[in-house]
Amino acid sequence: MPEITVLMPVRNGEKYIKNAIDSVLNQTLTDFEFLIIDDGSTDRTVKIIQDYADERIHLVKRKHQFIQNLNEGLQLASGAYIARMDADDIMHTERLRIQLKRMKKNPDITVCGTWAKIFSDKGNERKISHLGYGIIHEPVLELLKYNMLLHLV
Repeated sequence: MPEITVLMPVRNGEKYIKNAIDSVLNQTLTDFEFLIIDDGSTDRTVKIIQDYADERIHLVKRKHQFIQNLNEGLQLASGAYIARMDADDIMHTERLRIQLKRMKKNPDITVCGTWAKIFSDKGNERKISHLGYGIIHEPVLELLKYNMLLHLV
């Protein structure tokens, strides 16, 4: 059983889904489950996902109920660790290896984040490096100062 489940919800993500999936499948750490929750897509998203023949990919199709579907994905995940991914993200090739190593080395850590680059179709790009560094001992207090949780940027 893989230690990591990559959990990716998607709704009408045909524009970016292939790049997102490819970035996950090209990880240097290859032993993971890739759980994709389709949140009622009406475009070609599901067809694009179904074109992949990788046994790590598990597609679950649901009607549009994002929060309920994401919660169901957490329940369906078999990995001890969950790596969240959005359908318009591109995962760095070393992300899973580095984060798993960090989590195992520090069993008291419950959440492990990363730096990121924010980019757009217009070519705008900016680095995010102010999301905290090292172990944050009082995360609730830190959240009052700034948002160090990348998914909420």
